[in-house]
Amino acid sequence: MAKEMLKFGDVSSSDIQLRLIASNGEEYAANPIHLYSEVVKKSKVLEYMISERWFSEDRPLKIEVITTVPGFENYAKCFGLMYSCVNGGRVCFSSVDECLAILQVAAHLLVDDCIKRSMEYLAAVRWTTREESQIRAVLSSLELQTFPDLTVRLDKLNCDNYLEMLEKSAKEMLSFIFQGNWFWARKQDERETICKYLKDKCDGNSSPEIADLCKRVFYEEYVANIECFKSPGSGESVRENAVSALRWLLEMFKGWDTNTYEAALKRFFEDEELAKNIASRATVQQREDAFKIFLGYLKAVANAKVITTRAFRLSLLQTWMPVVVDMITDSKLMESIEVEVIKVVETVPLSDQMSIYNVWTHAYTNNKKKGFSKIFNWWFEKLEKGYYKSKLVEESPVVFSKKI
Repeated sequence: MAKEMLKFGDVSSSDIQLRLIASNGEEYAANPIHLYSEVVKKSKVLEYMISERWFSEDRPLKIEVITTVPGFENYAKCFGLMYSCVNGGRVCFSSVDECLAILQVAAHLLVDDCIKRSMEYLAAVRWTTREESQIRAVLSSLELQTFPDLTVRLDKLNCDNYLEMLEKSAKEMLSFIFQGNWFWARKQDERETICKYLKDKCDGNSSPEIADLCKRVFYEEYVANIECFKSPGSGESVRENAVSALRWLLEMFKGWDTNTYEAALKRFFEDEELAKNIASRATVQQREDAFKIFLGYLKAVANAKVITTRAFRLSLLQTWMPVVVDMITDSKLMESIEVEVIKVVETVPLSDQMSIYNVWTHAYTNNKKKGFSKIFNWWFEKLEKGYYKSKLVEESPVVFSKKI
């Protein structure tokens, strides 16, 4: 036979009449509250109160409770929750605020079941920032043993912990959208949405620490794609994704942060192993993409948009020109590169220019390609002009007059 459900406020058969009285003497308008002793005994405080008088007074037994938590209704709700616990019913709270109010009543009356149900709800419900602060304040004031799931949620991480988690999450997502499978890497809308979100953080829409973190993970993703391209185990699709990612990231760096842009370009073109891999393993499309990056960098170097040392400019051309000459099939692209190469060559001393000229013509003649005549004509004309200029200086020396 099923157990009969106990009814909250049952006047006809309840054996306890409880009156709620505030500390200032004000009484609850709905006094007295009719309760069953079986339910009341769920509270250690109320159980102690009725146990002293249970055998000496008539029924229903009358007791008074001085409230310590604001709001008589919160006590009434707590009694209702006690009934649900006894009857095995479902316990529901309308909000975090209501739950915290009932929890304080349960703590006052020492109702373990209600405390447990309240904490289970708090551990499972979503919080706002305000609600989280209130939960911490209430639990701190009550000094209760917190429900394990709630304890874990309330564990505070320090700043370093949060930064580590932020960095890990950003790295994983960038790796996924730039180095993921072929289909996902082509999901431009998703990639742009995520990168725009992180880029906004870099552009000052966050703290300096978060901005630095986002810049760092973008740059590390850039380096990771260079290494991915060079990896012996990388297949054609993986290398194509890597080149696509490098172009995309460089374009973002260009319009975003000068220092990062320069560092990224130098990292690309200082890597002789990368140049060799492009020469030996890249597809035609991958080479064209890489050479477009090279052209963009040459323009930046030639126009001093990127400041580099003489040694770097010399190494850049000596390393990359043989690869460019050997691999480029697009004549218009080659012509564009030659124009910029000449501009860069003219930023180094004549002895360096001679060295680059030799590398350049050697690359052309080795690959039996047209074009070296153009380079020779440029070089001969340059030397000829230099000769006439030197001769003019020798024949018409500049005389500096003494100051009077």
